[in-house]
Amino acid sequence: MKEAILYSVAIIAAGIFSLIMAIRFIVDKNFGERYIRESPKALIWRKIFGEEKAYKMTKTIFAPLGIVISTGMLIMGVYYLVRIVIR
Repeated sequence: MKEAILYSVAIIAAGIFSLIMAIRFIVDKNFGERYIRESPKALIWRKIFGEEKAYKMTKTIFAPLGIVISTGMLIMGVYYLVRIVIR
């Protein structure tokens, strides 16, 4: 039971972190441009599309997708945490 609570809290924490990063990417242009320019994760996108197009694609496609996935993680983590506590 303690492991299940720990997993639920970890999912919630990961969802919160991911949600904050995705929202920050959309809202703060300097953060987004710096992330695309310096992140090793964005290297392949920079090579294929160039820095400007990679930034636009990330802002219009991947960041909103990250918000949806993060929200799903939060809902799932809270659901399982509540389910464990009610038992």
